[in-house]
Amino acid sequence: MGVVAMPQQRVRINRRRVGHRNAAQTVPGRPHQPGLRADESGQRWRVGDGVEQRVGAQVGPGRLDGEAELGRQLVVVGGPFGAGGEATTWTATVLGPPLGNAALGLLGPVTTVVIDAFSYLLSALGLRAIGGPEPRPARADAPRLRARDLLGGWRHILNHPALRLLFFNTVLVNGLILATAPLLAVLMLNQLGFASWQYGLAFGIPCLGGLLGSRLARPLVASFGQHRVLRTAGALRACWPIGLAFMGPGTPGLILVLVVQFALVTCVGVFNPVFATYRLDQTAPDRVVRTLSAWSVTSNATVAALTALWGLLATATSPRVAIATAGLLLLTTPLLLPRHTQEDPVMTGTHLPPPQPRTPGPT
Repeated sequence: MGVVAMPQQRVRINRRRVGHRNAAQTVPGRPHQPGLRADESGQRWRVGDGVEQRVGAQVGPGRLDGEAELGRQLVVVGGPFGAGGEATTWTATVLGPPLGNAALGLLGPVTTVVIDAFSYLLSALGLRAIGGPEPRPARADAPRLRARDLLGGWRHILNHPALRLLFFNTVLVNGLILATAPLLAVLMLNQLGFASWQYGLAFGIPCLGGLLGSRLARPLVASFGQHRVLRTAGALRACWPIGLAFMGPGTPGLILVLVVQFALVTCVGVFNPVFATYRLDQTAPDRVVRTLSAWSVTSNATVAALTALWGLLATATSPRVAIATAGLLLLTTPLLLPRHTQEDPVMTGTHLPPPQPRTPGPT
């Protein structure tokens, strides 16, 4: 992943000392990205939790004035970690599953795992080769995130009308989609007899749709407004998984998976940066870490619970029935999308105000 990301993302952030004054030097206006976040690989995408978490996690609850505002500028649609940043991970996700499953079929599981382990070493070496020396960051005096901070994040989410709906929507969509991932593997590889390379192809190639969607997000918001794109892409992404329940053997079944997955990932690619931007816009700087942490904890716990529950459902019925049940429930999730948002700016560049100079702290 680091090897893929290295030539495409030349954005370096000093985790402790970055601020408004050097934001213009740190963040290039339009980084070169010839290329691909679903969050992990194959079908495993998580909506909008990635970059915001990584930006917010570097600062404590007491250091969220300049750092959080810079995080907003990084994640906005069109910023280096917004729609553009989606491209790096989508590219890696396109390449990963087909290559991995092809290696699994040709070389066997043991050799493939060894190669995979070696790839992490190459990734670390690639990241190490990115740039020159960096001063050791000063030790932060801010308190660490505690349980009461999570409670504050949940309180902010649940008291905000639009964020509350988006919270339940994204948590349920993430959980229901990821809960069916192991069931699809059982259905395709065991019951329908697909080869491992076909399985990798079915969930790798459609991630080109995520690349396409991430590139379309900015012009769509500029043309139709943030709220309309948020609702439309959010609703469309819930309409496709039900089609996987009708998958059959052979080439027709593989084509069905490719079409459904491509449409689904394209909608997710549009939704991700718009949702991430809106969530940060509606969160005060001193609540960013609390809100994103509470969101992530809930999403991860829900994914774990629904995956276990859907495994039991598939055991009691069949993988196909469990996949169909998840697809039917997903069709109800657009009801949880906000009907109105507090603001619906039309973006022509970045819709955030320019950063204000701040006095540098002691180094």
